[in-house]
Amino acid sequence: RLALGFLRETEPEMQDINAFQMRYNAFFQPAEGVHWSH
Repeated sequence: RLALGFLRETEPEMQDINAFQMRYNAFFQPAEGVHWSH
């Protein structure tokens, strides 16, 4: 949340936020899946 709050303060663009969220989710979703499986 700190990162998103920082981006919001620095005049963020919706496209940039969406891309950031997609990368963030894509990076952590597999990790969570492996964690739960383990």
